[in-house]
Amino acid sequence: MNSIKFIFGFLIAATVLLAIGGCERENGTATFYFDQNGANATVAVGGQNATISSNYQSNPPLCGTSAAGCANFVLPAGTYNYMASSNTSSWSGSVTIVGNQCTEVLLTQSTGSVIFWTTSNSFGNITVNINNGSGTITSYITGGIPTCGFSGCATFDLVPGVYAYTASASQGGATWNGNVTITADGCQPVQFQ
Repeated sequence: MNSIKFIFGFLIAATVLLAIGGCERENGTATFYFDQNGANATVAVGGQNATISSNYQSNPPLCGTSAAGCANFVLPAGTYNYMASSNTSSWSGSVTIVGNQCTEVLLTQSTGSVIFWTTSNSFGNITVNINNGSGTITSYITGGIPTCGFSGCATFDLVPGVYAYTASASQGGATWNGNVTITADGCQPVQFQ
């Protein structure tokens, strides 16, 4: 009789374990994003591909499938490897997706800098526009080329690539335009004369 109870109890326990093991895992979301301006990136996770097409410089995006310009993935809970690439960088790693939750993944980008400056005091302030951003040169520099971030100059941090710029002086009507090449961890000086 005890052996029958044991077998019956074992069958019930095995049935419960099989039922639990057979349940589908709940889906969760992973949102990949940039916090720097730069090229688009393609991200691959769990056999799916998505594209990052914008950046979130001030705050991270609202995590989830509605995060505009982000690469969003809805997958069953678990740990997944990811790969991503742009024209200038590549990333790989793993992300853990939790059921009914959203995980944000910031893909950090290598950046470089450009500094705009002048040696002339006849231009007044110079407004510089590049890659949808603007800065102002408020003083002139003598005695050599300034380093990126130097006070009174206009410095921009950007992902590597070629960027068009425009600039205009507040006095005298001078304007400038051209292209500048940003390299990773570099500091490119552009002088206005």
